[in-house]
Amino acid sequence: MRSDLSVNYKQTRTKRIAQNTGLLVGSKSLGVLLGLGSLALATKFLTPFEWGTLVFLHAYMLFFSEVTAFQSWQAIIRFGTDDLHNEDDDKLSKLIGFGIRLDAVAAIIAYIAAVALFGFSIWFAQKYMGFTEDWAQLSIEKVQLYSMLYCVLILLRQRGASTGVFRLFDQFDVLAVHSIIMPVVRFIGAVLAVMLGAGFEGFLLAWFVGSLCEYLFLPIMAMRELNRRNLLGKTLKTKVNFFRPGRDGLWPFVIKSNIDATLGASTLHLPSLLVFVVFGPVWNGIYKIAEEVAKLLSEAFKLLDQVIYPELARMVAEGKAEKIWRLTTRAAIILFLFGCFWSVVFFLFGEPVLRLIANENFAPAVPMGMVLVPAAAFMGAVAPLYPVFFAADRPDRAILARGAGVLIYIASFFSLAGILGAMSAVWAVFIGNLLTVIIVTIMAKHTLNQHVEISEKGGSDTVNDIYLAGQAQGKLWGLSVMEWQARACKKFGFSVSDTPKTASHILDVNFIFSNNLLKAFTQCKDMALVVDGKIIGLAGGSVDMIGRSASAAAGLQVVSPAALVPPYNKALRKTEPAYALDVRRTPLDKIMRRQFASSYKGITDFVTKFFWPVPAYYVTRLCANLRLTPNMVTSVGFVLVFAALYFFWHGQWALGFAAGWVMTFLDTVDGKLARTTMTFSKWGNIYDHGIDLVHPPFWYWAWFVGLGGSFILSDIMFDPLSLALVAILIGYVVDRIIEGIFMRQHGFHIHVWRPINSALRFIVARRNPNMFVFMIGIMLTAIWADAG
Repeated sequence: MRSDLSVNYKQTRTKRIAQNTGLLVGSKSLGVLLGLGSLALATKFLTPFEWGTLVFLHAYMLFFSEVTAFQSWQAIIRFGTDDLHNEDDDKLSKLIGFGIRLDAVAAIIAYIAAVALFGFSIWFAQKYMGFTEDWAQLSIEKVQLYSMLYCVLILLRQRGASTGVFRLFDQFDVLAVHSIIMPVVRFIGAVLAVMLGAGFEGFLLAWFVGSLCEYLFLPIMAMRELNRRNLLGKTLKTKVNFFRPGRDGLWPFVIKSNIDATLGASTLHLPSLLVFVVFGPVWNGIYKIAEEVAKLLSEAFKLLDQVIYPELARMVAEGKAEKIWRLTTRAAIILFLFGCFWSVVFFLFGEPVLRLIANENFAPAVPMGMVLVPAAAFMGAVAPLYPVFFAADRPDRAILARGAGVLIYIASFFSLAGILGAMSAVWAVFIGNLLTVIIVTIMAKHTLNQHVEISEKGGSDTVNDIYLAGQAQGKLWGLSVMEWQARACKKFGFSVSDTPKTASHILDVNFIFSNNLLKAFTQCKDMALVVDGKIIGLAGGSVDMIGRSASAAAGLQVVSPAALVPPYNKALRKTEPAYALDVRRTPLDKIMRRQFASSYKGITDFVTKFFWPVPAYYVTRLCANLRLTPNMVTSVGFVLVFAALYFFWHGQWALGFAAGWVMTFLDTVDGKLARTTMTFSKWGNIYDHGIDLVHPPFWYWAWFVGLGGSFILSDIMFDPLSLALVAILIGYVVDRIIEGIFMRQHGFHIHVWRPINSALRFIVARRNPNMFVFMIGIMLTAIWADAG
């Protein structure tokens, strides 16, 4: 029986978005109101400690389930839209089957991680974060048992593929019902817990059963929908190779969507977890009350992502990418104004409402809510913009945007924690959301402009082809030599041709070029590139000239690599002649070492120059063989930035230096991995160097706090430690400004201007030497107390 792949649209795209958004926002708003009812009951019948612990357990479960989630619904929409367009039910069934398996694997990993790390989290909070709450109210052993049981929900949270099915087929009414199941069940459970006097365990059970009902509902309804369309049997019976699903770009897409989901989960759940760890369960419960009020806005905005993404994917599939910006900006403006309106309403009436919801123990939630509600309004401006990155097949940019938001939030949280206390959590959200609006808007606009330009150029005849002549053996950075050469040529703007007849350039596949040589070669015309008197590359001419003597290049300009490329590499600030190495004569390991050495900057610090090269070479090879991307490595380093900041802030020097040095090591690896595997990109460069630019002063500030410094304005002139911090921070900012001005005016880095500039960069004017000197000082405190 033929499968039903129809999607019945009864309205225009704009009206569909408005209707589906209204449907989901209405149901979610009802759910939030019921959630506030449950919250009111919980805060009146539980102690602040018990309420904060309940909030933590739920946030902990959600954090792990969402951190490991691969967002299979995005993949189903991204690739399933084409399957619907082509009426290919076989490919769609395999795609959904892949999504189901992906959800299951992610859930198992999440559960194991959550159970394994819970005990460590509590121990860490007590030992290193100054966590001094009175656990006599509820023993740690009991909390850990409850955590293991509560995290069983992770295994049942199989909703990624199910959500994708309903969004793909425009069945948003089911999603609307789904969004109110948990609040309804939870509210009923909270009422029963009060009536039965069930206490903490009763409310915890209410939260558990509410989540359980929600998680079971969607897969059951999805199976019903697939069965109605004659797709269920085919989906369940289809054989899918999990690691090779047979669809180009699927795994890179889901991996990037997983990173994006991890960052999204950080944005959503990290504030509650940080407040719990830094300020304790009581403040976490207070923060949660304010957050629940703000969710009335933020959850509604988040739902727009689910509504608008399928429409954007269809517009891209239909070749209408140029219309997306108008649609998304209109939605962003409307939602931002909507958020501002509710911010004013909350400012006028929010305090009495919050006082009705919670008792006097939670009074600090009022000023917190005053900040979180307008912060949520900012997210209305970016809610329609994040899906642009996925619709344009650029999930890496969504990662960069979310990563920037998380970085700004955490930096703001720790910067303000010593000054504002627990209020730092809400002001960090406010600052992070505001700056995220700016970042996402700029990046979304650029992404769309670029996508439209590519679409317009797609049908032209101006694209140059290159033909790779010959056969090559062996592997280079985890790829066959042919694959590596093809990737390198594509990186410099060429498509690889299957025939030499239509190719503008021809290259002997056995010769590995340095990047500057390959770039120069692809820009040449009517030229023969010669090494040892033999032709290895042609810009013009015929393929039978490859490998012959230079005299065969009649009518072509004959050049050598040295004549074609100047020896100075401006990007890497060093002098290095271009090279072309023959894999038949030069061992591949020697070629990779040459490429790795070539990827190093000429002027750098002594740690990067002397300590990192040997281990970095082997780790770079390992990452390449595991098919890890540079941005993945950068993201691990990004997490370690905050781990080191945490440890430094609290004077845990051993852990801080361990996290810091691993981060600096990975900061070396990601760039080398990008250049050797030909996966470097403009946005990857911004991601990497943006982190390098922003985090050092926060580390320096953390050193100051870890040493016992207290930044009080009136005492700055009398405190040497405070004066040192001010000098460092001002010096850092002024130095970066001077670097930027010098680069703009002269076109090269100030570090290569004079030998003294290079020497200063080598020994002091960098993060790594500063950390080395500081580490030695801290180590000397064991024998000399004032060394630090």
